[in-house]
Amino acid sequence: MAESSVQADVPLGLEHFKEVVREHHPDRTVTSFETVRPKIRNGYTTYILSLDPPSTSFLTVSMPENTTNPPASEYDTSNPASTSDAEPAPGIPPHTFELIAHLSERIRSNTSMPVPDIALGTCANHRYMLTAPQPIQKPVPLSCASLDAKQRTLVDLKLGQAFAQLHQNVQNDWFGIPAETAPVAPSLPGLLSPSSVLPNALSAAPSDTAYSWQETFTGLLEDLLQHLPPAHAAAIPLADIRACLSRAIGFYLFDDADVPALVTLTASPDLIYVEENPSGDAGMDVPIVIPPALALSHSVYGDPLLEGIFLPPGPGEAFMEGYKEALIVFPRQRTKRMWYTLFFALLALTAKKRDKQDEEWALKMIEETVEALKKAPSY
Repeated sequence: MAESSVQADVPLGLEHFKEVVREHHPDRTVTSFETVRPKIRNGYTTYILSLDPPSTSFLTVSMPENTTNPPASEYDTSNPASTSDAEPAPGIPPHTFELIAHLSERIRSNTSMPVPDIALGTCANHRYMLTAPQPIQKPVPLSCASLDAKQRTLVDLKLGQAFAQLHQNVQNDWFGIPAETAPVAPSLPGLLSPSSVLPNALSAAPSDTAYSWQETFTGLLEDLLQHLPPAHAAAIPLADIRACLSRAIGFYLFDDADVPALVTLTASPDLIYVEENPSGDAGMDVPIVIPPALALSHSVYGDPLLEGIFLPPGPGEAFMEGYKEALIVFPRQRTKRMWYTLFFALLALTAKKRDKQDEEWALKMIEETVEALKKAPSY
């Protein structure tokens, strides 16, 4: 991971992107770019850079340093690169670039996940994260890809294997949001001593709740419920949510997660990229890339079932074959997944940079999930 600086406090545009890429990859040049708009948008803006020779990099930028007033609209089509995302949301605020880079390196070292190497730097007073060029000419989200049945099966199988490795090999000693420094674990019976904690397993300073996923998750959920957008607060059935949550807590619904695994949360098929029209033999490998800033900015040590890739309708048979472990065996586990879907929708709704389509999706998902939770078993 490299870091460099290209200074000047001006809006970013194509020429800046060319300069950033030239700084780290002098044999490449940017020919065009487009903006990624994930459902959860807080703090950063990510661009897909088309390069020559044909390849792709993902560039994520923050708001300009020392800037307190963000641009009026993220969707200023006259200057799309001048826009930026909003301040951090409640629940799981976006991680810093340094922490994302650290988590990315842990993943690259311990799994086969297609997470590219990255470089950090500053350009026009914006902090940025640039991925190494990827062998994809026309990247599209996996959810929109034109893959034949065999190609899709192979992609899903590889992703299932990669996510299994993530959840098995990148773990922590307590639940919660990763943080910048490794705290000293408290001396509690049966726990590892501080010296035996993995040096790379960063996490927020542990509290009593950090050793219970149920308490950790319900705390994150409650934070979202207390910070609903005023325009939509009346549309959220808070009384129903809290009644269902009380029942779930009473039956210890979330406490079957006992190993804090790194969960990307947002690495769903909408943010996993593949080649739009892979050529050649149908059995050929399809290039896959998971941009770290999109996948890890809201990551948490928690229950693997929280993963965004398990959002409805969920992964296919090939993915689960690669994953090798059935995460939903009993009806109560299906109920737990409903809670995680509700959490994701609330996190999307509380993002301060969102468009009407995001809001409509989140509100619809919240309404449907709460109705389902009223009848769902917690025992």
